[in-house]
Amino acid sequence: MACLCLLTVGYAEYALLVEETKDVQALGTKAIRVGAFGDGVPVAQTFTMTSDGLEAVGVQFSTSRPASLRVECELLQLRPDSPGGYETIYRWTEMVEEVSGTEWRTIRFTPVASSMNRVYQIRLQLKGVHERAGELPSPTTDRVQVGIMAWADNPLRLATLLIDGREQWGDLMFFARATGRTRYERLRVTVGPSLPRLFRHPLVQLVLLLVYDLALVLAVCTAVLRTDSLRPPGDRERPLETARGEDEARTRGRWSRLLVAVAAMITVFGTLAWAVHRDREVTAIDLIEELDTAIKESPAGLHGGFDLVDETINGKRLLAIFAHPTSRIRWDIDVPVHSELRTHLALVSGIWEQFGDGVVFRVGVSEGGVYHELFARQVNPIGLLEDRAWLPVRVDLSAYAGRRVALILETLPGPANDASYDWALWGFPRVVFTSS
Repeated sequence: MACLCLLTVGYAEYALLVEETKDVQALGTKAIRVGAFGDGVPVAQTFTMTSDGLEAVGVQFSTSRPASLRVECELLQLRPDSPGGYETIYRWTEMVEEVSGTEWRTIRFTPVASSMNRVYQIRLQLKGVHERAGELPSPTTDRVQVGIMAWADNPLRLATLLIDGREQWGDLMFFARATGRTRYERLRVTVGPSLPRLFRHPLVQLVLLLVYDLALVLAVCTAVLRTDSLRPPGDRERPLETARGEDEARTRGRWSRLLVAVAAMITVFGTLAWAVHRDREVTAIDLIEELDTAIKESPAGLHGGFDLVDETINGKRLLAIFAHPTSRIRWDIDVPVHSELRTHLALVSGIWEQFGDGVVFRVGVSEGGVYHELFARQVNPIGLLEDRAWLPVRVDLSAYAGRRVALILETLPGPANDASYDWALWGFPRVVFTSS
């Protein structure tokens, strides 16, 4: 009990005084290295700031051996009335010292006072590489390999990764932070000005922090002292050895009953897990996982036409590819033996009461320049109640087993060619093995 309370106090102190706050953060699952950054190609990330006082961004740099990087940095703000949409706020050169392997680095600048809910772009371009004095070149190359790390699975919503000015699927490994590095500093910046003059004095704030620490220590002491009071009253009057022996006997009895209960649970749940696993599908290709390798085409652009969303319809939640018509996604795959495409079709539930004629979903295969349509269906939840659900689809691919083909998923407007509110979803598309 005492150890648990001490850990709680320690974590509370860490969270308040040490842990850095991040207002915007891209957290993906599939890391990639953008090597073009090392060739001097500008790399940019757009993001929407969630608080005032934007003062720093963080990125991950990568080097093949220890080196310092000279990086030209530019912070821009979206202004629809300015040429090109973005207006430069700051431009400067940052010396990123001693990067070895893959490391996070924070780039700071003068705080932007009114930054909440505004769109920014941070643009980075490598201008020089300086190796540590005394370092010998690698035997395989005379040049330090420099890159910047990114996520291939596009974790930031309403954000864009740009490489040499062109949209890319994914986002930088990136965070943005407002004034106040820790929660304590953030409280001083945001709440401090509204406090009475007495509580704005640094010495008074230090006293309040000490009172907070003493309160936590008091809570620990109280919890430790209570452990003795939890024993039955009679135990405290009995001889120590007798009470200890009875305590040990009770403990052994409790452990025996616990082990029996655990064994029973393992038996029951193990049997259920085996029964479920026996009929569980085996995924050969997760098309969402490979979305960064797919060729995506849409008149709305890469980020305007596509996104990854978690959508819940009738209580069923699926990770889905949002693909506004007209759209086309192409994966080049080696088709496994005894396999089929499985997915679910739907339109975002928020538009079911709008006007429209639905979306046509098409699945096809291209081989040797020849396209073969394998499946097509119109989904219209606006006009058909039965389409207000995740609609399961299975498409047999066994005819192409062992061959490399292009698997193509398309969305098209309905018969009236009206794409209004055509918020189409491919729910968890994947290629799975089937029984022979």
